[in-house]
Amino acid sequence: MSLALVADLEILTVKKDFRFPYPEPRLRAFGLINGMPYCLAYTLRGPVMRAISLRRAHIRAFRRHVP
Repeated sequence: MSLALVADLEILTVKKDFRFPYPEPRLRAFGLINGMPYCLAYTLRGPVMRAISLRRAHIRAFRRHVP
């Protein structure tokens, strides 16, 4: 999946990612692209958002994180 789709992501919620000891703080954003649930992992470098990965979200995880 292309990271270019990040521009189309309608972000509904953002959570800090504490699952692993990453070298820099990571965030996970859950949102929709064309009505389908997606999860974006990213980090902030100054004012710039650096996308790490974009994937379809599992529906159970999506429902857990998005009210």
